[in-house]
This record gives sequence, structure tokens and C-alpha cells, in this order.
Amino acid sequence: MNRAVLIRHGESEANILRIVDDDVAAKYHLTDIGKGQINYALTQLKKLKLDKVVSSPILRARESADIIAQQLQLEVEIDPDLREAGQGPKVQKGYDQLPPLYRNFTGQETWEDIATRMQNALNRHEGNAVVVSHALPIRCLISAYLGITEEPSAFGIQVDTASMSCVDVSAKKVFSVGSYVISGNIVRKFN
Repeated sequence: MNRAVLIRHGESEANILRIVDDDVAAKYHLTDIGKGQINYALTQLKKLKLDKVVSSPILRARESADIIAQQLQLEVEIDPDLREAGQGPKVQKGYDQLPPLYRNFTGQETWEDIATRMQNALNRHEGNAVVVSHALPIRCLISAYLGITEEPSAFGIQVDTASMSCVDVSAKKVFSVGSYVISGNIVRKFN
């Protein structure tokens, strides 16, 4: 992949219920607000020369990707490495039941493993793409590109629903983080 817009899925039922969910078979759909968030993101994405949409296999991401792809007249490719962070025994638990940081000691997928699989996913695809994923995997990828290797140091990287982070994949360079606006400078980099 040359350049990517990493977009977190729109607000989902899991977000409303404050449930941690990494299950591909789960049925947490986008909310009406989430669909509206993705439609707003489209006003920005339409400024860019994009070749494809690549998505996590989890329903809330796939629904977001389908909205984007339909409006941009692109195909959606599903890549399992873009999935939500593995929660281990914490899956289907409330956010308030998660330990603070340090995933490596809780049976959850490690920070390093998430960053590696995200980089592998982006390296497998060609062209400029919209990449629909989840907050923690996007945060892990951005932190890897920035050279931040410790989880606690990267938690200031904010990735809200339907926010966009733009990167140069080949150069491992970050152009923007967690924005709702695509600037003229980024448009030039994608066109």
C-alpha cells in the first residue's frame, strides 16, 4: 500500500453498551449516529484519489466499509489482520472491567502483536486505500510508525469513532491522527 486513511468504524451498538468485543460472529451493528459519522467522513474522503477499501471482518467495521465503498464506487476487501484487538478472557466484558494498560499480562493480545499484524495487513495491499479498523489497532500502528514502543506512552493517541488518521505506508510516516478533516496538504499527498 502506498498511502492509507485509517478510519475507525462508526459508533456501534457495542460502543453504546460499553462492551469489549473482538468476535467476528458478533452482531453489534452501527447505530444511526455511526452511519451519520461515516457519511460525514465521506465528505472528506471524496477529496482523495483512492483505489480500494480494506476492512476488518468485524460487523461494525464491515458496515462502515460498505457505506464508504458504495459511495466511492470501490470494492471492499476484507483483511483479518485489521480485526479488533484480541481480548482473551476480557471479551464481552464492560470497559470498566478492563485493567489499566499492560495488555501483555492479562491474556489479551499483546501491543507488539497488534502493531505487527496491522503493518503486515497494510503491506499486503497496493495503491491508496481507506482502511477500516478499530481504535486500539489503529493506535498500535500509529505508535509503531512514530517509534513509540510502549503501550502506556501511546495511550494519548486518540482514535474516536469515524476519526481518520492518514499515513504513508512505504515510508512509515504519519500525516494526521484522529482527525475529522482531510487538509489540503493531505489531499496533495494522495492525488
